Amino acid sequence: SSIVINPGEFLVISSDPQIANFYTIQGKILTAKLPSLNNSGDEIAISDSTGKIIDSLTYKGVSADAGKSLERIDTENFLYEGNWMPCRSKTRATPGEKNSVTKKDFDLSVKSFNIFPKYPAAGQSISFSAEIINSGKNEIKASCSLFSDADLDSVADKQISVSEEITIMPDSVHKFNFNNVYQLTNRTENFILKINCGKDEFTDDNEAFLNIIPSMEFNSVIITEIMFNPDSGKSEWIEIFNNSEFKIDLKNWQICDNRSQVQIGKSDSVIINPEEYMIIASDTSFITQYNLPDTKMYLCRFPSLNNDSDEVILKENNGKTVDSVYYLQEPLRGFSIEKIDFSLSSEESNWIYSISPDGSTPGRENTLGKIPEYEKGSLAINEILFDTDAGKAEFIELLNFSEDSVDLATVKIIINDNKSFRTSNTSFILKKGEYFVAATDTSIKELCKPEGKLGISFFSLPNTGGSISVKDLKGNLIDSVSYYPSLHNPLVSSTKNCSLEKINPGISGNDENNWTSCVSPEKSTPGRINSVFISNYTGKEGISISPNPFSPDNDGFEDFTIINYNLKPAISFVRVRLFDTKGRVVRTIADGLPVSSSGSIIYDGYDSGKTPLRVGIYILLFEAFDNEKNSISVFKEALVIARKF
Repeated sequence: SSIVINPGEFLVISSDPQIANFYTIQGKILTAKLPSLNNSGDEIAISDSTGKIIDSLTYKGVSADAGKSLERIDTENFLYEGNWMPCRSKTRATPGEKNSVTKKDFDLSVKSFNIFPKYPAAGQSISFSAEIINSGKNEIKASCSLFSDADLDSVADKQISVSEEITIMPDSVHKFNFNNVYQLTNRTENFILKINCGKDEFTDDNEAFLNIIPSMEFNSVIITEIMFNPDSGKSEWIEIFNNSEFKIDLKNWQICDNRSQVQIGKSDSVIINPEEYMIIASDTSFITQYNLPDTKMYLCRFPSLNNDSDEVILKENNGKTVDSVYYLQEPLRGFSIEKIDFSLSSEESNWIYSISPDGSTPGRENTLGKIPEYEKGSLAINEILFDTDAGKAEFIELLNFSEDSVDLATVKIIINDNKSFRTSNTSFILKKGEYFVAATDTSIKELCKPEGKLGISFFSLPNTGGSISVKDLKGNLIDSVSYYPSLHNPLVSSTKNCSLEKINPGISGNDENNWTSCVSPEKSTPGRINSVFISNYTGKEGISISPNPFSPDNDGFEDFTIINYNLKPAISFVRVRLFDTKGRVVRTIADGLPVSSSGSIIYDGYDSGKTPLRVGIYILLFEAFDNEKNSISVFKEALVIARKF
């Protein structure tokens, strides 16, 4: 039978009359046996009774648009490319009505709806932005409203904010901003944006939705320990810690390294409680290897970690990095690296090898969680051997010059500002007055007395000189010295295998007069009192000289003297000169030397030409000046040069 289509009327042709149950069709419906249309692409043609083709379409299938009809944009355009689009309607098709993609007189739509910051945390103030595009033929006025959806049912509940009404020109985009309008809670929340415009002819795309899962605050979950180079037969593992006040579900989080990643809790929740540790390991043997039956752990085949350098990354389910650690360590088998301070960043300086006797602390407080800070001068660099024959050890001797014990595991030595090493990998207590010798190999034991504590490290001291500094693990400088061959006593015939010794550990190591060659028959004194040691004494205002007499004959006994001074607070600098009995200046020991109110100056018994003074009595003139060069104090003392016969 005939069917008539009036001008401007739609006809829907379907192989199933049940189509009327799925769509509200205002036009006519024709039921006919239609050929099956291919999803990947096909050709459709309409012809009249004479077989003449009236219209045709060759389409290409797009998997992303499955379930949507293809709609013609412009009925006057007979091309496929650019004139056909997937349906924009919520119903995914518009049989019997105007196509959703057809250009209309008034048509606004939400192009984008975003939040800032991208991954907000609970309690954080958030902002929204929305881009609205005018796809219609005419300009149009509109505003936008922002709503919360507390019960997550996609129905607007409470209006948060509304924008001012503006005019949007055809084929243009306007951005609406809602700045700092909402404070995020600690639960998942939905937000709805709506376009307010009474003239809009197509409103299916006038809303947009955002689902926000609060991100973790910085340091909420942190990587605290990594075992990347275990003993043979033991597992690699990573320790994390919940540093927040809330239970955190790690479901769909990721643990990654530089090459690959694995998912935590693909199907089930993985809860870590506040202030709780969790071990991420590759197999259950970890429990028996470390005898930790009560430690919470998660098993997964996480990436194999490199023994020298790698990166470990912890990501939330939204892809945001929660914490990451890049380690670059010299291999130390059987020892984990531990985070020192949980409140600080994961920079390399905040990580160090565990000092636990077991080599690691999985599931419990790190050994370096509360490392001490040491005052400057707590340890003194007291002796250095840097120029040795092949096969003989070089060494650096430290003396605990403080009133308290020092844990050598929390101290590092830096050579020339580019090579550093811990003085001990495990807890190693150096008591007040004790010596520690860091040596390059075990041959040093031939020289050390039993009471000298010893550590073997891989380092080398340049024969031409260099710098040595001692710092705690928080970077505080404890002592430093610049050494060079000219610090040796010029009267020593050969300095090979001869150490430099500090004359007095209480005086700065950067005072070159405080260093000289060892005079012991062994040519060094590692682990015991220096052969050239001289004590000092300070009393009431004035100066004192000790020892006096002294004998600068290079025999190791009283070869130097120390000039101790106590001065008024107003003193700025001093001049110290030595006169013979005829009143002639034989040596200017100091001239314009900035000083504090008390201190010490070392004198070697030489004249201005670096020649040892003759035996006899000399007069020491000590002058103190203020910053205006006014003389404040003048002291004179007899100084006696002696010799052994």
